[in-house]
Amino acid sequence: MASSALSVTAWGAPCGGVRVGGAVAGADAAGGGGGDAEEVVQLYVATPDATVPAPQLRPAALARVGVPAGGSTRVSLSVPAEARAVLSAAGAAMAGDANYQAGGEMELQPGRIALHVGGGEPGFGAPTLEATVRVVGSTTKLAAC
Repeated sequence: MASSALSVTAWGAPCGGVRVGGAVAGADAAGGGGGDAEEVVQLYVATPDATVPAPQLRPAALARVGVPAGGSTRVSLSVPAEARAVLSAAGAAMAGDANYQAGGEMELQPGRIALHVGGGEPGFGAPTLEATVRVVGSTTKLAAC
């Protein structure tokens, strides 16, 4: 996937706008070769400022798009709040399977959200576009969003 631009919009910190697409990433997927193409545009997020253990990188959204030969297609992807939520400190203290069932203990924390958009997972050969947004405010329970 060839991309030329990435735009990001965030609103409603910490979860108001994110719940309905708080971060919208757009990438132009350019068709290569001699014919029309199909591309799966993937959006991955990281929360490097999380105060509890969190995945280094996690999938947040994807879209399959058709790209005409020699043309491009505009793609918009939204980051749902769940994609950047972390297990609260209380949830992280739970043992065994209990922490996987701690949906009420998930929270949204202020800090940076790193966005990676491309044809695959960052660091595994597929080029990606990257941007970072900063969420301000206080920690909010995901269930309150």
